Amino acid sequence: MKTQINMVALAAAFSIPAFGQELPITGSFETRLGKLELIDGYPTEATAKKLYDDIDFQRACQAYIWALPAVGFQGLHLAHLNTFGAKDGDIVLYKDLKDKAGMLTPNITTIYAMSFWNIDKQGPLVVEVPAGLTAGGVLDIWQRPLMDIGQTGPDKGQGGKYLVLGPNSEDIKAEGFFVKRSPTNQLWFATRGLSPDPKAAEETLRKHKLYAWSQRENPGETKFVTIAVARSGLPHSQSVLIIGIIFPMCSSLSRLRRVTASSSPCWLRLASSRASRLHLTIGRRRSSLRQCPSARSWRGPLPTKNACPARRCGPASTGNMPT
Repeated sequence: MKTQINMVALAAAFSIPAFGQELPITGSFETRLGKLELIDGYPTEATAKKLYDDIDFQRACQAYIWALPAVGFQGLHLAHLNTFGAKDGDIVLYKDLKDKAGMLTPNITTIYAMSFWNIDKQGPLVVEVPAGLTAGGVLDIWQRPLMDIGQTGPDKGQGGKYLVLGPNSEDIKAEGFFVKRSPTNQLWFATRGLSPDPKAAEETLRKHKLYAWSQRENPGETKFVTIAVARSGLPHSQSVLIIGIIFPMCSSLSRLRRVTASSSPCWLRLASSRASRLHLTIGRRRSSLRQCPSARSWRGPLPTKNACPARRCGPASTGNMPT
C-alpha cells in the first residue's frame, strides 16, 4: 500500500521556480530536496522518506531555535552550580571584564549579581531589595520578565520586598510585599549596582537577600560568591542534549509542544567538537507519536521503523530540568 503524505509538506519541498509547476500525477520533478517521484498522485517510498526527513529537520530547527532561551539559562545555571560552586539562592557577583567573559551584553564597569531559584524544591521566593542605586529583575526559565526591582521596579529605588509564587503555589496574601506568579518553577534573579563608586555599588548589592517564603521569620544570611577563581569565564558545553529538556518545560509553550510532537517527536543532539562548529543529528521516535494527543493534525500513516538512523550517537541523557 502506497504511503500517503501531507501535500502541504510536499509543496513545501519545492524550490521557488518549481512551485508554480503543475504537479504530475505520475512522474518526477526537481526540488531543493532533489528529485521527487509520484505514482498515481502518491509519493514513492523513497520520496516519502525524503519528505519525512525534511519535516523532521524543519521541526528540529524550530525546536532548537525556540528552546534557546531555556537552554541558555540552563547553561548559566550549570556554570553557577558546577563551576562557581553557587547553590540555588546563592548570589554570584560578576565584577570585572574577565568575570563577564562568557556574557554577551554586560557593561565593563558595572557590577552584576545573579542567582537561580527552584520554587518546586525551595518554595516561593522572597527577594529583599535594599534602598539605593540598583536595577534588576526576576525572569522565568524562558527568559520572560516577571518583575523589575530597584529603581526600575515598583519600589523606585527605595527598597522593598518581593514574593514570587510558582505555577502551582497556593495564593498568598502578603502584606507589604510586591507579589507575582511565575509560569515556571525555575527562576533567574539578576540585578546590578549603578553607583559610580564601585565599592559603594558592591556594598549595596550585598544587602540583597534571597530566601524561601517559609523562612521569612528567620531567613538567615544570603551567601555571596565571587568568581575570581574561575577566570576562564562561562564554560562551553561540549554537547547539549535537548531530549529531556524541551518536553518537561513546554507546558507553558503549547506551540513548541505541538511542533516537537506533530511530526516526530524529534530529538536533537547538538554536538560541538570545536567551539565554533555545531553539527545537528536528528532521529525520529514515531512510535511515541501514536500516543501523543497533540498529533491529531497528522494526516498520514506513520512509518513502522522505530530505529534511529543516528544510533551511533549513543543514549541521550540530560538529567531533569525543572519547569
